[in-house]
Amino acid sequence: MKLILLLVFFSLHTCFTLEIGQSKIGGPTGPINRCVGPHTLPGAACRAMIKRYTFDPKKGCVEFTFGGCKPAPNNFETLAECRKACIAR
Repeated sequence: MKLILLLVFFSLHTCFTLEIGQSKIGGPTGPINRCVGPHTLPGAACRAMIKRYTFDPKKGCVEFTFGGCKPAPNNFETLAECRKACIAR
């Protein structure tokens, strides 16, 4: 049983990697661009009020209030992180 759990963990760890400081996330279908798409995933909204940043192609990195649940890749903790990933290419 421990071997099966170890293999499952290793497989998941291998499939989903986050390259810190990069604009792409690796997944089972290949890399995706962190700088496109929504800043949260569909579903029930949480009630936290966390300051975050998202990249808007027309406005650049903009601040938004994150509810705390289901962050999408286009959801950055700092303005610098957003700029590094999406503007300084």
